[in-house]
Amino acid sequence: MSRGSWIGFTLACLGALGIMLGCGGRKTTYVKGDSAAVSAEQQLLIDAEAAWAQREDKAQLDIAIAKWIEFTEKDATNGEVFGMLARAHYLLANGHLEVKEERLAALDKGASFAERGMATNEEFRACVDGGNKDYKCLDKMTTADILPVYWAYACVGKWSALSGFTYIVKNKSKLKAIADWVQATDPDFYYGAGDRILGTYYAKAPAAFGGDLDVSLAHFNASLALEPNYLGTKVLQAQYYCPKAQDAELFKKLLEEVIAADPNSIPEIVAEQKLEQANAKRLLEQIDDMF
Repeated sequence: MSRGSWIGFTLACLGALGIMLGCGGRKTTYVKGDSAAVSAEQQLLIDAEAAWAQREDKAQLDIAIAKWIEFTEKDATNGEVFGMLARAHYLLANGHLEVKEERLAALDKGASFAERGMATNEEFRACVDGGNKDYKCLDKMTTADILPVYWAYACVGKWSALSGFTYIVKNKSKLKAIADWVQATDPDFYYGAGDRILGTYYAKAPAAFGGDLDVSLAHFNASLALEPNYLGTKVLQAQYYCPKAQDAELFKKLLEEVIAADPNSIPEIVAEQKLEQANAKRLLEQIDDMF
């Protein structure tokens, strides 16, 4: 599926499968626990969480993905599970895969899962079904929907960047709308995600289409002020802002700080931090080609 279509394809598929999968209902609570008296669906979530805790290992990440997918085949109304599937596929592409085509395929799947999560919001789905552009319906989303919305941006944004200039421009309105929505809804979400994705957006977008390096830098600085220990912010700034600004010194400084950092500084995301350190090493090796 072309990422240029964004959510429309997913909604069409959900419409066809809605009766069978219950897509039109509101999402259920994302269940975690260790009770012996749990349903088969709850056990899938428990097993997925156990594998997710070891996601630095690709084999365990694959198990978590498989368990969550199996859950959605039983209950397709849980937007948070779809959000976790999007996050897992982003991690797969960003931290475990090296072949471009495989990374693109993982991001495409992640975006589709995020879109399905967004579509569990009935008001949003009705807005899109009513003929409105998908990104014009974000005002129907609530704070409870932020997980799939944010990971939709992450997957579509990374997919667009890997695919090239044409897709960055094609998806710019949708990406900007999501970034603004995340920032307005919860600026603290996922370690300063709103400012981080706005910083990335303004760095990636061509100047003729709204790109602005000064605005980008301000957002990256704001994100780091909210959570200076989140390594992904510095990697994204080095990857997208520094080459455009032709600032090799800052590029080197940011990546060296990431490599030297303690990945345990945020206990909940040690796996992501270690994978970002590996990404930083790869980027630093390319400094002569980028500047």
